[in-house]
Amino acid sequence: MSWKFVGGVPLATQIADRLREAILQGDYPIGSTFPPVRTLAEVTSVNPNTVKRALWILEEEGVLVTRT
Repeated sequence: MSWKFVGGVPLATQIADRLREAILQGDYPIGSTFPPVRTLAEVTSVNPNTVKRALWILEEEGVLVTRT
């Protein structure tokens, strides 16, 4: 997955879009474990808080569910 970002669109939105696409393509099957925030932050070269915002976007949409 390429993590090149474009200007004018918030990074969290771009990350959420790419993760949503990966989920819909089956890269993360239902019930699978998602990579940790810090791992995604390292892979995307962004702040962990930005990744948390992206995951929150997906949770709000019902695409991702957090289990505790």
